[in-house]
Amino acid sequence: YIAADFHNNNDDCCADIIATGAPTVTGTNVTYATTAPVFTVLPTPRGAKTRQVSQNLTTSTKEKGWGLSGQADIGIGTHTLTSITAYREWNNTEIRDGDWLDGAYVGFNQLHDRGPQHSTTFTQELRIASPADQQLSYVLGAYYSHAFSERVFQRDDIVCTATATAPTGVMIPCGSVNANASTFPTGVADFGSTFDNLALFGQATFKFSDSVRLVGGLRYSHDKLSVFHSRNTALSGPGIQPNFDQGVYDAYTALIAGGATATSAAAAAVASSNGIPFRTKTSNDNLSGKVSLQADVSPDMMAYASYTRGYKGPAYNVFYNLTATGTNVIDPETSDAWEVGLKNKLFDGTMTLNIAGFYAKYHNFQANNPDLVAGVVVSRFTNAGEVSTRGIEADLNWRPLPDLSITGGVAYTDARVDAFKAAPGAAAGTIIPSGTPLGYAPKWKGSLAMDYRIRSMSAFDINLGAQAN
Repeated sequence: YIAADFHNNNDDCCADIIATGAPTVTGTNVTYATTAPVFTVLPTPRGAKTRQVSQNLTTSTKEKGWGLSGQADIGIGTHTLTSITAYREWNNTEIRDGDWLDGAYVGFNQLHDRGPQHSTTFTQELRIASPADQQLSYVLGAYYSHAFSERVFQRDDIVCTATATAPTGVMIPCGSVNANASTFPTGVADFGSTFDNLALFGQATFKFSDSVRLVGGLRYSHDKLSVFHSRNTALSGPGIQPNFDQGVYDAYTALIAGGATATSAAAAAVASSNGIPFRTKTSNDNLSGKVSLQADVSPDMMAYASYTRGYKGPAYNVFYNLTATGTNVIDPETSDAWEVGLKNKLFDGTMTLNIAGFYAKYHNFQANNPDLVAGVVVSRFTNAGEVSTRGIEADLNWRPLPDLSITGGVAYTDARVDAFKAAPGAAAGTIIPSGTPLGYAPKWKGSLAMDYRIRSMSAFDINLGAQAN
């Protein structure tokens, strides 16, 4: 079996909006003021109903990608040997207005960004499977992947300051009589990564009887990750990050070893640029797996209990504004998950109803945290700490009539932060207290959908559908 795909997108659209005023935090209360001078040149923020922008750069995304994959299944006696090979290439260029304004103003630098990026991925899997209709059935295999990505990101700024006689409390455009001469800092960063993963895996099912089964599996993974980063600045000034490369990093580590603080070492090291990309790497080995006991309570009911050890490999947070303080490795994430449940068939098999209770604990949870870099809020990828989730869920699939199907589900989930791990150099206000609910994890979620087919007994049928979430 061979499959190929290709896509080419040229999107001239989709500017960011300012939906709220300037935030003011008092204790746990956040208010948004629209009386700041900047809102004299911005559209009035209307929350989620905001539909206007004020920008002087047409944002766009150009993307091209293709992939090729092939699968071969070869019979070897009673076993089946499967080979899956795949290659994918992706190219993307984003043009963004990073200041959301129609020009440069005193205190509001113009930020115009262009960031072409390129990535390739190659994967190869080999596995052999035994016949399924025997007391012991199994799958054994190996997997390899090689992923490379690179981005060249350029930021062009316009920066100015107010003259001594300039009025206060108003927006002052750069280039006006109340602004000093503008500067035009430009920075270009070339950064990327190479990720190799090799895994050996196996899973087996042992039937104690026709109604009781034990399923177990193991996966050994070896990860190798290397990254590089080099940033050159044509002109320093407000709103632009200074150079960062191997020379900056070496000077920073030497200053730290000599007793300097991270802040003072980072400031002093920027004069030590040597034009050689900063490079670092890491590797990790892991053994993960699962075990599940399944029992057919009746021909229409199956009960099970399972434990799974999960794993997500190491990472680095490599981006345009990278500095020496952010070069730490993101440790691998692991999880311990338990689940018990029932899978049921009702009404002569026309209804499937599954119910499960679950608990999972995540260690070194990998997540994006908001951070302030060069006066701009960015997302920093970090080990956020210990996280746990528990709850119960049910899903339904019912066909009461041959042409009527009803599906739905409901879940109660209690997901929370157990122990937060602050990112290096993170501000005190970004510390999350233990017990804080996880974002994007509501206590209750539910869905219900219905589809009905009206047969016309001709070339066309009519399908009616409705769904709610």
